[in-house]
Amino acid sequence: MKNRSKKNSRDCRQQSKVNQRIIESSTDQAPRYVPFEHPENVFHIDYPAHWKVEFETVPASATNFVCTTHDHVSVTAFRMPIQYDVREIVEDERFYESFGKMLESTGSVNPRRDPTVAYPCMTADRAEPNLVGQRWVVAHCDVLLCVSVSCPEDVEHIYRPIFERMLSSLRINRETEALFVRMYSFVMKRLSEELPNVTWEQDNFSLKTDRVTMSMQKKFIPQRLRT
Repeated sequence: MKNRSKKNSRDCRQQSKVNQRIIESSTDQAPRYVPFEHPENVFHIDYPAHWKVEFETVPASATNFVCTTHDHVSVTAFRMPIQYDVREIVEDERFYESFGKMLESTGSVNPRRDPTVAYPCMTADRAEPNLVGQRWVVAHCDVLLCVSVSCPEDVEHIYRPIFERMLSSLRINRETEALFVRMYSFVMKRLSEELPNVTWEQDNFSLKTDRVTMSMQKKFIPQRLRT
């Protein structure tokens, strides 16, 4: 009787694990998405509600979206540590050439443009044993955003649609910050011509010396710099 009870208990535990895997597989194949807003307003994206979000300081304050039901499934996004008006580079064909080469330098292959992302970008396929995925460099406003996705080969059919859904939801809403970068470049050029011996420091949306503070709020930006 005691042995039968142990066997029943073991069978119940095994069945419970099987049921849990079935639930997890179903959750991954038809996930519910929730919005993520970066704490510094770098980007917005939708991700599966049962995934967890982790932040890193290296590289470049990366944000990781990690699957909780399968190992080695994740999406990582981080901003390159530069800030300028990207309009000047995305209109140049050399942008796509240079970032295609940058992606190749990471071991990625087949660099190409990706029309499914809302902004100018380059993507390439990851080439790693037993893993599949892609890397992107996305340019908009004052941001160059690097995105990377990966999963094991045997579950690509489950996670590829999730990756595509996440990337299609990516939004970079930094028009005000881009205006400031444009204005900053314009004003600094004039100041360097008129006051070559004065050093100016950037402080949020202002330029400062030890005697003067110059506000560069949106309402003060000339219309010609807003387009």
